[in-house]
Amino acid sequence: METTNTRTLEALRARRAERERERAERAARRDGGQRDSQVWDKMIARRWQDAAACEGAADLFTTTDATEAGPAADICATCDVVEQCRNWVERERQYEGVAAGLVFKHTKIPVLVDGKVKQRDVRTATPIRTETEGSAAA
Repeated sequence: METTNTRTLEALRARRAERERERAERAARRDGGQRDSQVWDKMIARRWQDAAACEGAADLFTTTDATEAGPAADICATCDVVEQCRNWVERERQYEGVAAGLVFKHTKIPVLVDGKVKQRDVRTATPIRTETEGSAAA
């Protein structure tokens, strides 16, 4: 299983590097062969998601079970934009799945309102424990 996770992570890193090269080439063509750092920085600021390590691996990030989120946590650990991701997921209250190294899940809890028990939707964020963390703790 670890070999599969390693291969997946390496493939994602290779795709990410290729996207970075393509973006740099497009920016150089657009800027007449010279990279305009201000234009480049503005483009990156608008689309931080394009720089995310998880780009192209959405299927790993849909789980709401922290025990199954190890591969996603490994990818989050290598991400350069994890802080922007954390800010985004805090604003997107309906999101469920893995983001910024945490598992977000909606659950219903009973609350007493005007003498009646009603269900209230609560979103929890659970830290992910990877296999390497679990073996180090044992």
